[in-house]
Amino acid sequence: MWGFLGPVLRPNIGGLTVIFLAQSFAALTQVMMPYALSNVVREIVASVKVAYLSWPMLFMHLLFFLFFAVADVLCTRYISSKQAVVGPKIRGFALLCLFNHLQFHSHKFISRSQAGVLTGRMLESSTAVTDGMWLLMTEMWPACVVVVASSIMLMFIEPWLGMFVLVWAFLFAVIAMYLAKQRHPMSKKTGAARARIAGALGDVVTNLLNIKLFAQERAEAARFKRVLEAEQREAVMYSMEAEKSRLILYFFGMVFKVTSLFIAVWLVAAEGLSASDLVLSVFLANVVITYAHASSKRMLELFDFVERLNGGIAAILMPHEIKEKPGALTDIAIKGEIEFKDVRFAYDSNREILKGLSVSIPAGQKVGLVGLSGVGKSSFVNLLLRLYESTGGEVLIDGVDIKNLSFTALYEQIALIPQDPILFHRSIRDNIGYGSPDATEEEVFEAARKGMSHDFIMSLPEKYETFVGERGIRLSGGQRQRIAISRALLKDAPIVILDEATSSLDSITESEIQDALAETMIGKTVIVVAHRLSTIRELDRILVFSDGNIIEDGNHRELLKLNGHYHDLWNRQVGGLMPD
Repeated sequence: MWGFLGPVLRPNIGGLTVIFLAQSFAALTQVMMPYALSNVVREIVASVKVAYLSWPMLFMHLLFFLFFAVADVLCTRYISSKQAVVGPKIRGFALLCLFNHLQFHSHKFISRSQAGVLTGRMLESSTAVTDGMWLLMTEMWPACVVVVASSIMLMFIEPWLGMFVLVWAFLFAVIAMYLAKQRHPMSKKTGAARARIAGALGDVVTNLLNIKLFAQERAEAARFKRVLEAEQREAVMYSMEAEKSRLILYFFGMVFKVTSLFIAVWLVAAEGLSASDLVLSVFLANVVITYAHASSKRMLELFDFVERLNGGIAAILMPHEIKEKPGALTDIAIKGEIEFKDVRFAYDSNREILKGLSVSIPAGQKVGLVGLSGVGKSSFVNLLLRLYESTGGEVLIDGVDIKNLSFTALYEQIALIPQDPILFHRSIRDNIGYGSPDATEEEVFEAARKGMSHDFIMSLPEKYETFVGERGIRLSGGQRQRIAISRALLKDAPIVILDEATSSLDSITESEIQDALAETMIGKTVIVVAHRLSTIRELDRILVFSDGNIIEDGNHRELLKLNGHYHDLWNRQVGGLMPD
């Protein structure tokens, strides 16, 4: 946690120091005002004895009181205004740090996490940073200042009274800390329950169409209600335990208030404590108990903030599973040669997917990957994209192990057109332009024409400024596919991967796009993953996968002549579809 907070707070250390000093002075005013008031009482009592009231001296003490009263108002308002400026910066920077770390997590991490949970944890953690910091600086620290200053002032009046306040405050803090720690496990359970709510909400919102199509609105409402009720049970148990803790602390505070008054009265009777000192003692005791009560209540909340922060750190700031090597190549121009050397890979220890796969693909070659589901085609692509790490062997591009490339250098060389493209909730122009952020408007239009998306875009009311909705939901599957193809064409990378890229298109559009791609892909290394064999029959080469290895290698005609696995798949196809 401290390793995270240091870099987050450091850029705003100046503003935090000013707030800290202003808060310290504001806390001292709470002690100095009772002192000024006791001086006023002293002057009035003295005037009764001599039958003469010293107005100049009384006026000076009243001004002294007024000065600290005004200073308290100005300081607290200044602190609030400063918090309004510094707080959002710190919260935003904390969220940015979490976001930047999240971006470099592996595909495996992202795929096994719920988007709603990650989002909720990030927002809670960033808010907990500022809430916890203000709690410490504006409530816990002022209580310490008030207790110490009050104890010192009371020691000048009566050392035993000052020591009593100091010892009581120490015991009060120890008890409050103990009670807060006792509630810590319940705080973790409550935080986890809140995270489950965020995850359940995200899951439902993502699948609203499925819920509607299967008429499961009531079932999902009941499911979400159960998640809410579980969180409510944890919250109620947590709140009840908190009230028990507060009852103990308030009782302890009541004992202090009564005891300090009795001590002060006894000192008046036994040792002749003056009326002004009595007023000062009573006022300071009330100030101490007020701050102690407030800080004890907030101390219990401090553990909640710490747990929220730790929850986000535990969920987001985990070590990255796939990291760049120190000194990784950041600027490299490649031709597009791909080589797998004795590559082994398993998603888990129970089943190895690739079993010593070796293959070389020359630069500029168009290669298709075919085979039944689960035989290693997607794993081949995932390893080339370094979404996962191989468990053995090497994956090379132009003779360079991709582990020696920076992520930026690797992904600048590869364009992926997935089977199920996901678009940003932004304009069509932004989604196509994502392939090359520096592209001109005309280059975006040209990529759209080559991807056969320009015509349908121009038919939309807002044309290229049309927002596509979350994950591109406002567009049809074929339209999303064409946007993704246009985006990849704009990127103009030397290696292009098409993962069932035309599966969502009608036959005519597919044929047109294939013609456009054939022209655009000249000189590029192209990897095509396909179940529909008709889409790859004209490629330079076809690799047939089975049981984690390549069992056949050649072009369409050569493979048919072998009368092997590919020949069998071709003959079994009905309507261009491969059986699973």
